[in-house]
Amino acid sequence: MRLQLLVVLAALGAVACQTYDFEPVRPLAVAQTVKPVKVVSKEAKPNLFLVVDKSGSMNFSADPSPSCTSMCGGSACGNNGCKTRIGELKASMQSFLTTAGNIGHMGYVPFPNTATSACGPAGLGDIATTGVDLDIGGPDDDATLQANANAINAKIQALSPSGGTPTGPTLRPLKDYDPLLSKSRSNYVLLLTDGQPNCNSALDSQVTTCDCTFTKPAGQACAVAGLNQCLDKAGTVADITTLKGSGIKTIVVGFGAELATGAGAAVDTLTALANAGGFQRPCKTNTDCGTGDTCSVMSQDPCGKATTVCARTFFTAQNATDLTKALTAISEAIRCSDPCTQVLTSKPSGDTPEARAKLVSVIIDGVNVASSPTTWTYDDATPAVVFPQGTQYCTSLLNATTQQPVNLEIRVVQSL
Repeated sequence: MRLQLLVVLAALGAVACQTYDFEPVRPLAVAQTVKPVKVVSKEAKPNLFLVVDKSGSMNFSADPSPSCTSMCGGSACGNNGCKTRIGELKASMQSFLTTAGNIGHMGYVPFPNTATSACGPAGLGDIATTGVDLDIGGPDDDATLQANANAINAKIQALSPSGGTPTGPTLRPLKDYDPLLSKSRSNYVLLLTDGQPNCNSALDSQVTTCDCTFTKPAGQACAVAGLNQCLDKAGTVADITTLKGSGIKTIVVGFGAELATGAGAAVDTLTALANAGGFQRPCKTNTDCGTGDTCSVMSQDPCGKATTVCARTFFTAQNATDLTKALTAISEAIRCSDPCTQVLTSKPSGDTPEARAKLVSVIIDGVNVASSPTTWTYDDATPAVVFPQGTQYCTSLLNATTQQPVNLEIRVVQSL
């Protein structure tokens, strides 16, 4: 018995003298990002009122090459194989209005109103005759909106350029245009112009103190065929500022090859008009902004989301392709995101999209909803949680109201 006890004690002593190396385990730290969203209602489609320049300079060539003269007129341009600005505008509008007319409630008026005078501005009464009225409180259905866009396109295709550029006096009455004063949807004026505003009779074209919109010999009146050519920059900026104060933003598109240089009086003027209008051009890369421009300024898009915007605030177009690109960018910017697509601020952890999808959870009105093709899916590229169109939850989000909101919570797990 004594021998057995000694053996046991010896064994215990041997164990006590041994050492063991343990690999320290670092605890996994995780963070859970929660995106609570109270969906009240679907964003109403915006009002977009087109104010289109049909002044005589719209017969200028759209081609900057030396073989095309600056003011060639329709037939002369055709003989030279050159394209006019009005021709390019019509081609672009034909494509845009007949395919994307459902982006919002559209109206239209051209200027000047040459039925009264070469410098006659378009008034509210001209919208129903030479233009197309916005529908007050009309439905958001695609067929109704597209029909109005088709009517606008028909009017634009019949335009014949002539007269001066009374931009400010044409924009001024829109502050009292009831359809553009909607409180239930966003309101925009889209100004398409190829030149600098003039035709302001308060500016004396007979003296050398006004800024003339064309290069003239010293001492010569700032007028062409009786049209006052004094630059009406300050007056037009004031009118656009008034519109903004009424809740109407102005989007400016400058049409002409000379605007692409990024310098000069015309560029300075259109920049001032666009700045007063309050619309900034959302972008992702410098390419979105065009040659000589940068996508580097932090701001908010028209829907209130943080984004980068172009340094130059107005759009430029020198041909139909450029104008179509600008119109497409505008239509995408003013159309707020669908509640059925919820963009995430960052991706969850995980080495693959499949792994990351497993770290996203969705809670609707307090109930955890599992991912499936008929509920919601995770889009890793955006990243976003997507509720497929036509499914139960997407329909609920689209039909949510102030009285019956949908409380949506998205949880994303990330390792620290």
